[in-house]
Amino acid sequence: MSKRSKYTKEEKYTILKEIESSEISIEDTCRKFKISYNTYDNWKFTYEKYGIQALEESKTWKRYSKELKEMAVLEYLNGEDTQLNICRKYEISSRSVLMKWVKRYNSHNELNTTKGRNGAVMTKGRKDQFRRKNRNC
Repeated sequence: MSKRSKYTKEEKYTILKEIESSEISIEDTCRKFKISYNTYDNWKFTYEKYGIQALEESKTWKRYSKELKEMAVLEYLNGEDTQLNICRKYEISSRSVLMKWVKRYNSHNELNTTKGRNGAVMTKGRKDQFRRKNRNC
């Protein structure tokens, strides 16, 4: 299990099934598991569309093209749909990702294609710096 998610895909699935079969309200069941209604709604949508495997937290960054970002941002700014529906339509991982794009767009920064993270770039730099410090002693 990752540092970000408190729940494994199996736990998410169990929670979804319990909420569906529960006699008490969805909100009360969400409180019982200490999740928000939005979290439940996102898990439910993901499970219904992609299955149980999709409930597992991704270990890689999702890549988005510049064009997709611009379409999603403009659709949101023009009031054509809600954040949630735009995220679902364009398969954006979360509303916070969309809102970061909107903020960047509104501050006149360019929306570039998402690039993956590179490996440990600083490792070599630290070794060199360490060697230089030792020579000066």
